[in-house]
Amino acid sequence: MMKYVIPAVLGAATVMVAPAQAADNADPYFNLLQRQMEPLKALMKALEGVNDKATADSAAPKVKEIVDEISAIGEEVKQLGEPGPEVQAKLQEKLEANPEVMQVLADATKKIVAVFFQQEPCYGSQALVDALKSMMEITVEPADGAVGAPSI
Repeated sequence: MMKYVIPAVLGAATVMVAPAQAADNADPYFNLLQRQMEPLKALMKALEGVNDKATADSAAPKVKEIVDEISAIGEEVKQLGEPGPEVQAKLQEKLEANPEVMQVLADATKKIVAVFFQQEPCYGSQALVDALKSMMEITVEPADGAVGAPSI
């Protein structure tokens, strides 16, 4: 079984917060992940009219631009390193206080998956596949350490 991950979207699911909330200068994770909300919304909008190869090809340059922006923010988050348990707890509290964030994450994930995982990926548009591929990580992991038994 293949494991499909959308790191910029799902990886931040436990730590993203709503953009309307004031920035917390003591929390760089919060600040960086807060910046991903608008690009995720822009990505959903860019993918909104994609329903065939022509519209996929047309959307690809804008999608690439947005994905690059999301990836750059993701790299900044990686540079901070793994947040400790106290920071994770604080970020989880902020997420729980902002359920609209979970809705944006769910909507963005659904839209990306709906376009990417067509019978022919991205309606046959290699340009859109290339634009989205940095958000799609495909890995195969053995279940319970068993060799050759991949899991999700």
